[in-house]
Amino acid sequence: MAQALDKIEKRYKGIFSNKFKTISFDNEGEFRNLQSLEKSYDKRRKTSRTQVFYAHPYRSGERGSNENANRFIPKGINITPISEELIKK
Repeated sequence: MAQALDKIEKRYKGIFSNKFKTISFDNEGEFRNLQSLEKSYDKRRKTSRTQVFYAHPYRSGERGSNENANRFIPKGINITPISEELIKK
């Protein structure tokens, strides 16, 4: 995950910290190394590139918009019979 953030930071350069002020993660294994997630790939940078927070289990409101949308359509459900209107909601 830290390598993916490095790539994004390199792409956005100076505006990375303005666009990604904080990032909330689940408590999954790929998000364990807090220091590598917050630390910039650029060794000249004195401050963290972002601030990382970990969401509590089963608290979708603490995560991003995608997670919040999942409460309307539960994980693993077949969406074929669901109306397009509901999916857009």
